[in-house]
Parts: sequence; structure tokens; C-alpha cells
Amino acid sequence: MSNALAGRVAIVTGAGRGGRGIGRGIAVALASAGANVVITARTNIADAEAVAAECTALGVKSMAVVADIVNEESVDALFKTTIES
Repeated sequence: MSNALAGRVAIVTGAGRGGRGIGRGIAVALASAGANVVITARTNIADAEAVAAECTALGVKSMAVVADIVNEESVDALFKTTIES
């Protein structure tokens, strides 16, 4: 694991789509570089949690959050949850 992003937090949308898409790859790459990662999903939180667990296994903090990025209130709640964690 690189530490290029140690102490940084990345929010990755679309990483909970069955754990096999571009978002998952981005989340894992960020975690591999030392970033703590927040994975968002609109509905399927189980898939987002699986990606978050994969990132945690790389030695960083990660969590899955339900968020719909086209909804302003949902995005506000996402940032609030991220900041408080």
C-alpha cells in the first residue's frame, strides 16, 4: 500500500454496483494509496458494504452510506455523515 493519500478522505459514488464496476476499482485504488474511503449507493447498501470491507482490508477506514447524488438533501446528509465519522 502506498501512503500518497494518507489522511485524505475520498467519496466514491457508484462503487456499490455489484462490486465489479469502475467505482469499485476507483475505491480500491484510492484505498491502496492510503485514502479513507466512503462508498455510496442509492439502494443496494450490501454491495457498497462489500466494497467498503475490501477497502478496510487494505488498512484504511471505509464505510458505506446510502445516498442519492441527484438529491441535494441526500448529498448534504452524505457530507454530514462523512465529516462526523
